[in-house]
Amino acid sequence: MLQRTYRVPFLFLCAILMATSLPLETAEAKDMRGKLGIGANTTLTGAHGLTIRYWPSRRFGVELLGGTTIGRDSSTGNKVNIAFAAQFNYVLREIGR
Repeated sequence: MLQRTYRVPFLFLCAILMATSLPLETAEAKDMRGKLGIGANTTLTGAHGLTIRYWPSRRFGVELLGGTTIGRDSSTGNKVNIAFAAQFNYVLREIGR
């Protein structure tokens, strides 16, 4: 059972999450074949960087990330890590087509 002091914020948070998760209109996917996208992304390891995403076909896409992470090491002070990542996207099933 939640303590009384946390009950109101918890219920308010649940209400906000439910209200924002309701679909307001139908979303449709675009055919991204042959499109190149450039943006910013963060990996699960915390590297922030620039991404390039390309869809050579309707079902397969490639995303490349290059970025840096700045951390603190107790023995040597600050450290900078350079991170590179590759992601392969595959569409398993198209809905509504």
